[in-house]
Amino acid sequence: MIGIAVALIFCVAIPVAIMAMLEPSLHKSAPKTANFRGVMVYSGLGIVWFVWLISFWISAQLLAVLNIEIPTWIQYLKPLFAVLAGSCAFGLFDDWAGSKNTRGFSGHLKALARGQITTGGLKFIGIGSLSLFLAISLFYGGADPIVSSAAGSAVDSTVGSTADTIAASTAVTAAGSTAISILKVMLVTCIVALSANLMNLFDLRPGRAGKMYLLGLLVALISIVTGELMQELGWLNLLALALAALGPLLAVWRFDLGERGMLGDAGANSMGVFLGFLCATSMPIWALCIAAAVLAAVNLLSEKVSFSKIIAGSKLLTTLDELGRTKDKLEAQEKHSWTETQKTHSWTETQEKHSWTETQKTHSQTGRTQDTQLVMMEKIENQEEGE
Repeated sequence: MIGIAVALIFCVAIPVAIMAMLEPSLHKSAPKTANFRGVMVYSGLGIVWFVWLISFWISAQLLAVLNIEIPTWIQYLKPLFAVLAGSCAFGLFDDWAGSKNTRGFSGHLKALARGQITTGGLKFIGIGSLSLFLAISLFYGGADPIVSSAAGSAVDSTVGSTADTIAASTAVTAAGSTAISILKVMLVTCIVALSANLMNLFDLRPGRAGKMYLLGLLVALISIVTGELMQELGWLNLLALALAALGPLLAVWRFDLGERGMLGDAGANSMGVFLGFLCATSMPIWALCIAAAVLAAVNLLSEKVSFSKIIAGSKLLTTLDELGRTKDKLEAQEKHSWTETQKTHSWTETQEKHSWTETQKTHSQTGRTQDTQLVMMEKIENQEEGE
């Protein structure tokens, strides 16, 4: 239960409170960019991941100082600290100082061929390098991630049979094939780095990246539950991990959907790194091969195909994509109001036309009646004259 309490306080409540207080300053001072509607919004919501990381680190240190056993889910996420901090820093630098003229892998590679490193190129190199060293630290030699991170704090957090289990697991995994180990390092590097870039490609509409993050988190949790990692975590740690993962999203959700700010590279890249880590450390090697291939294909496809056009071509995807957006609701209301106004105008015109037609008919009937009366009067006059 301590793990759940720590997740709720340090990874959910504190980020939500801090971002609520920080948002007015970001709205006033952070660099702004035009979103897909042309509305100027600030690109600084991704800073929530710095807030989340610092709060997470403080929770781990506080538990250690109080000599409280550190929950397994915190030990599991500890190796991710440097990669998350780096991805957020590189992304924030690209958000606030980057040029929008160079986009995609091809654009950054062409700039590199000219001897130039763009802010986006620096971000790719930085996140890729951090992902590589993360994978090496966790998997080179066949080490299991949960065992590797737990072993770092085993002195003050594990005793008895747990220590024996860690030692046995380490001995078994250390005997793994070097070739398989190297392959796993390469696959995990690709999955973490490509997940970061892919999530950034979805941050083109309010709330879209957040919804993809929720979908990715669901996939990652299923992967954990169905894999060997679940034996190390257990259900309470899994629940705490899920709550902690939702913290950054809950802290910025309303500002993103309300089109006050956008996640930017700092937020999207960090979400991708987090999901990539969860998937890469919970999947068997055959699943890692499939995940790496799919991520590579989708990233390459994005160079030629617009995801926004694909979504716009599907009514279901469009409905899901627009779900919760404040401005879309306002536009729908305005459209409905305009339609009702047009209907009212049309009905009024019809009534006026009908009234005019009836008036004309009345005038015509009156005219015919008058003509008939004149004819009758003439006949009477003629008869009188004849008499």
